[in-house]
Amino acid sequence: MTLVELLVSMTVGLLVMGAILSLLETTARVAPRDQERAVAIREAQVGLHRMVRELRQASAVHGASANYVDVTVTIAGQTRRVAYDCDKPRCLRRVSADASAPPTGGGETVLARLQNGTPQDPVFSYSPTGALPPTHMEVKVRVPAAGERSGGYQSSVVLDDGLALRNVNLGG
Repeated sequence: MTLVELLVSMTVGLLVMGAILSLLETTARVAPRDQERAVAIREAQVGLHRMVRELRQASAVHGASANYVDVTVTIAGQTRRVAYDCDKPRCLRRVSADASAPPTGGGETVLARLQNGTPQDPVFSYSPTGALPPTHMEVKVRVPAAGERSGGYQSSVVLDDGLALRNVNLGG
């Protein structure tokens, strides 16, 4: 190789290495945001799935509003009264071992960082409207895509699910 060829090949090699390092630096900067978004979506999916799965087992509806539902459920042979109180910024699950008493206490957080849960943007909707007990329920949650990060995505993730309250009509 001549000196000119060596200089040209070194220059081309440096340009290629610079492009690769720039790509790696951009990926390293963006990856935490994407991972946090995936975690935020997964946490919301798990919370919504747990709520809907339990509400599908409802045999009686004691109270229902835009951001609150109080039902009797039987899971694993145990009858309990469960209430979901989903006021912004979180959704709490309260349980009473006595099916005749309303759930009280601090409760367990099922969904954190809830952005809806206001009268204008409710979590629960029912049909037929105003009837107790309803026959169908929609559950919609909106959480930030940024998760715990302050510099993450500025958008929101909306997840929703519906369920038929078929056990309520069995006279439970």
